[in-house]
Amino acid sequence: YFGRFFLEQHDYMRADALSAAAVDKNPSDPAALALRGQILVMKGQSLEGRNLLEKACQLDPDDPEAQFQLGAIDDAAKRPADAVKHFRKAAALNPLDGRTWDYLALNLEPLGDVDDAEQAYRKGLEVNQPGRYFDAFLDYNYGRFLAKRNELAPSKQHLDRAVELVPQVRAVWYERAKLNLRLKNYQQARTDAEKAASCEDRAHVIIDLQVYALLAQVYGRLGETGLAKKYADLTRETEPPVRGEPR
Repeated sequence: YFGRFFLEQHDYMRADALSAAAVDKNPSDPAALALRGQILVMKGQSLEGRNLLEKACQLDPDDPEAQFQLGAIDDAAKRPADAVKHFRKAAALNPLDGRTWDYLALNLEPLGDVDDAEQAYRKGLEVNQPGRYFDAFLDYNYGRFLAKRNELAPSKQHLDRAVELVPQVRAVWYERAKLNLRLKNYQQARTDAEKAASCEDRAHVIIDLQVYALLAQVYGRLGETGLAKKYADLTRETEPPVRGEPR
């Protein structure tokens, strides 16, 4: 439990050391195994981490955090059907976890289960409170979901909230810029797209090429032909990511 405390404080070195010590002292303790498994996954040792998390769930099938972490592994591996099983179990065990509802919804979407996905988003928003289980990206993901369903006004409400919660993230500005373009709020779309361009995105969730293409559209709608041409040229000149490179 001391190790989990340090993990939640983002003191990863001490959490790592204490989780290893806990497993050494009692290799059959499900809480220790779950924590150690989670940290190994964070260190890139996914197979070893998963094995420990699965053992923890066998010993204590009612541990919501272990179920959540297993779901997160399947989510990262693009296995939505497997992820949904774990996230459903985690949500049933701890219905106050906003993260779990968000991940559940995100993995229901590619399975085509949009009604259940919407219910999961709504349940997540009901319980998403600051604290251990808070999910800062829940409004962003639900806003994107609503935009796909052409529910533009409620989508904007959630994307407005998203830029307040995580203003340093390029993706939230980019998605709101796209939405404002659809709503013909061209000046707002320009502001958002320029903000997206100024945000660094080391994870390559939204690449520069996407931002340039959006800026070309926005400036074109505003009649600023010089800037529209500038970004259209950048769109043509910018190399796309190498196959296999993270986006």
